[in-house]
Amino acid sequence: MFKCKDLMNLTSMSKASLIAGEKGLSNAIRWVYKAENLDFFNWIKGGELLIISSSLINSPGFNLSELIECAIKYNMSGALMLVGPDFIRKISRSTLRLADREGFPLFTIPWNVPLVDVFIEIGHNIVYQENLENNNNNILSRIIYGEKINPEVLISESEKIGYDINPPQQIFTIYFAEGIMTDIDDKLLENIKKPFKEYELKTFLYCYGNNIVGIVRADDERVNSAYEKASEYLNSLYNTSKIFIAVGRVCTEIEELRQSYTDCSKCLSLPDDIIPLRGNVIYYEKLGFYRLLFCFDNKSPLEDFVNYVLGGILDYDRKNNTELAETLSIYLKNNCIITNTAKALFTHKNTIKYRIQRIEEITGRSLSDPYSKNELYNAVIIREFLRNR
Repeated sequence: MFKCKDLMNLTSMSKASLIAGEKGLSNAIRWVYKAENLDFFNWIKGGELLIISSSLINSPGFNLSELIECAIKYNMSGALMLVGPDFIRKISRSTLRLADREGFPLFTIPWNVPLVDVFIEIGHNIVYQENLENNNNNILSRIIYGEKINPEVLISESEKIGYDINPPQQIFTIYFAEGIMTDIDDKLLENIKKPFKEYELKTFLYCYGNNIVGIVRADDERVNSAYEKASEYLNSLYNTSKIFIAVGRVCTEIEELRQSYTDCSKCLSLPDDIIPLRGNVIYYEKLGFYRLLFCFDNKSPLEDFVNYVLGGILDYDRKNNTELAETLSIYLKNNCIITNTAKALFTHKNTIKYRIQRIEEITGRSLSDPYSKNELYNAVIIREFLRNR
């Protein structure tokens, strides 16, 4: 069965966060239900994942805590809430305590994440999980969704299809951004494999919804060239620059394969303005500082650091409707060059100079001091990272 804990492995859920109800992550998800109004419980059978979107939030008499109580009463599996200015803005502590007490997982996801991708991917995986119970030959499905990876079983099954799954191996995900209409057929999959075949690298692919997952032996340095060529082919085919290949860590043990897949989801959850800078092939092992940030399941230490370093200018911006925080971010990303920052912000360079001076005064840190500049840049990166989690 597809379970709540499996949601966080989905590419479409890469920007989602679990905020309460962790002990209910083993709840099975039978289907997804997007309620249009508050009068929907007569159609609930139990086991549905409740989607709390704008139509429900804007219903007369909407009360989140009461809604969660009813969802628990009717044995729904959990809830996915859209958060943002016109969506869920704040969740009471009593609601979080209720979810924790009852083991009812509460997930949040930014309001601008396309729900259609979420529906397609969850629906596909629910069906696939059901098929998996009767079909033990799908290797990638076992890696991603199996309760526990059994190396002997995977080796045996991979031999049947002529693939050597012995380490080193690497999982990669091909992600098609919103708005790119794809028809994933056998011809497309074979064309994606061509760069790998060119370097005598054997791979096999598994498609679900609007995405593709692959596995390849990673003992040949030319594998990176194969990724780059596959990316060039896809972006040229669809005349876009928004098709990304996320590459997980190299696995030296078969048991690490699921982690390699999880790495791919982490790559795709990076801030939107960072992903393009990384190119269309994003390697988890090259994420640098971001790899450290992904280790924090508890975001509180990161939030505390951001508030300690940037709290002053963030408060100043809120009170005065200014843009010091954005200016600092752009300034640091432009190697502290005033003219480049001014061009990026369409602002006169004297204005940038004044803002930098105010930033230094408010934070008590000099941008000419290497340690202070590094501390400010770390805080900027962490803040942007948290805003996408």
